[in-house]
Amino acid sequence: MNQLGSIPRVLTALLQKEREFCTFVRATHWGDGPLYVVGSKASFPACLTGVAAFESLLGLPAMARVEADFLAYSLDALRPRTLVFVIPPVEEAEGMVGAARALRAKGARLLTMVGGVENPLASVADGAVPLPEGTETQSSVSSAVARHASMVYLALVAARILNPPQEERRRAEEEFEKLPEEAERTLSQSSDALRVLREEIENARRVVVAGGGRFLPVALEAARELEKATGIEAVAQDVARASPRGLPAEGRAIVLSCSRCRVREQVQRWAAQASKSGGVVLSLTDAADRGLRESSRAVLLLPVLGEAAASILQLAVAGALAWPAGRKRLKAPPK
Repeated sequence: MNQLGSIPRVLTALLQKEREFCTFVRATHWGDGPLYVVGSKASFPACLTGVAAFESLLGLPAMARVEADFLAYSLDALRPRTLVFVIPPVEEAEGMVGAARALRAKGARLLTMVGGVENPLASVADGAVPLPEGTETQSSVSSAVARHASMVYLALVAARILNPPQEERRRAEEEFEKLPEEAERTLSQSSDALRVLREEIENARRVVVAGGGRFLPVALEAARELEKATGIEAVAQDVARASPRGLPAEGRAIVLSCSRCRVREQVQRWAAQASKSGGVVLSLTDAADRGLRESSRAVLLLPVLGEAAASILQLAVAGALAWPAGRKRLKAPPK
């Protein structure tokens, strides 16, 4: 579990950069949107997390784009003072460096993140958010957690500085500050529940990871990590846009949610339909989410948190499901 043990440290290191995040927020002219959040195929789920965080916490309209699509279709549509936030890893870095001239010609501004690995956009960007040192050299799960958590934390800090005080925002920030402790406790004390879920996954031929709203980006990351680690076909599904397809007897559905999820009804309906069709439903949620628990064969119960903190914690748990299962499968002797 050494790789997963780095996740609480990554979250702690992120919180220690509060002053740098505050400086970045105050130095950035945010305008009235839209904010473009641009990423590669690997970092696109974090772009979706950023969009949800900025729209819900700051009230700033935002759109997520894959780099290649942004370069091909969105440059001409930019308005003056538009912010373009690029999240590494950067597949089209040279193209984005070249696009900086076009951005400036339109009065738009380029923002990015910088960590332990050099980001070629940093030298031409109008501003850069610091990632925890060594983020890109950690396991892929730790790197993903750092990207998602950085976008949420940036939106929380921006909302604190730019918006009037709100009880909901204050509570979300307090929950976020407890994430290192919650992640360490969950990963160390949930071994029995994690083992049950891993055994279900290891016996599957196909896994559907389902989530909606703030949990869809986590579902995308989790499906990718599971498939990469285990070789099992794993796909993500948005519960708000698709009905569950019939799962074969060898299939499993992992449903991600929490009792304070804004699309909880759609999540519970999706899980209930999947269960009635004969599918095996596994879920990550909290004890207050009774509807989802009733549709699930096995549940890993997490602390009751809001969407911002719960989604990051579930990404860490998804890594705990993928990584040991992958090690076991790789070590198994050939049949």
